[in-house]
Amino acid sequence: FDFQYNPDFYNFFMTNLDTILNDTENSRYLGSIQKQFKDAADTQAAADEKMADYEKRIANADDEAKKIVDDAKVSAKAEYGKIIDRATVDAARMKKDAQKQIDAEIQSARRSAKEDIASLAMEAAEKVVGANVDASTNSEIFDQFLNESSENK
Repeated sequence: FDFQYNPDFYNFFMTNLDTILNDTENSRYLGSIQKQFKDAADTQAAADEKMADYEKRIANADDEAKKIVDDAKVSAKAEYGKIIDRATVDAARMKKDAQKQIDAEIQSARRSAKEDIASLAMEAAEKVVGANVDASTNSEIFDQFLNESSENK
C-alpha cells in the first residue's frame, strides 16, 4: 500500500514500530488498515479508469457532434444544388413554353392581319371592278392571296 509522506506520522510510526508490530491486537488492526489502504487504492484506480473512459466518451461525443454538423452541411449543399438545378430546369421550361406561346400569338396575329388585308383587297377589287363576283370566286381569290402571302414570307 502507498503512504503519502507525513513527517509526524513517519516519526511516530518509526519510533513505535517494535511496539506496533509485536502487539497482536495492533497487528490485527494493521491488517485491517492495510486492507483499507489497498481497497482505497483499488477504488481510486477504478475511478481513474472510469474518468478516463468518460473523458474519452466526451471527446468522442464532440467528434460525433462535429461529424453530424459536417454531414448536415454536406447534405444541405447537395439539396441546395438539387433545388438550383430544378429551378434552372423549370425556368428553362417556362421560357420555352412562353416562347411557344409568343410564337403562336405572332402566327395568329399574322394570320389575322393577312385575313384583314385580303378582305380589304377584295373590297378594293370589287370597287375597281365595279361588281361583286360570286362567293366561290371571292373565296378562291381570298385563298390564293393568303397562299401567295404565306409563300412570300
